[in-house]
Amino acid sequence: MAAANVAEKVAKIDSALVDQAVKLIKEKGYVTRKDFAKLQDDDWAKQFTTQISDAFHAADEAPYIYYERFDFLDHEITGIIFDMDQLKTRVAAGQKLGEVLGLKSF
Repeated sequence: MAAANVAEKVAKIDSALVDQAVKLIKEKGYVTRKDFAKLQDDDWAKQFTTQISDAFHAADEAPYIYYERFDFLDHEITGIIFDMDQLKTRVAAGQKLGEVLGLKSF
């Protein structure tokens, strides 16, 4: 199948969810599936991250918003959207994600 024939999945994300995520990221530096269960859907999470970043930039703020998925000891894979100005590394984000969700890292 040619790439031109592949339709990109576009999630309909309520702007109120984006606003809520922006507020939480300003407060604590990240959001997880505890905040937004749909973060388990990788495609949705990527689009959500883009919309969160766009919302910050529209407000003339420029944090580096990053989305990362981590694999934990029980083979659970889950993600976190975080501000790299607050959680400085992906390692720190993975540790925070494990701590918040009670998951053990490798």
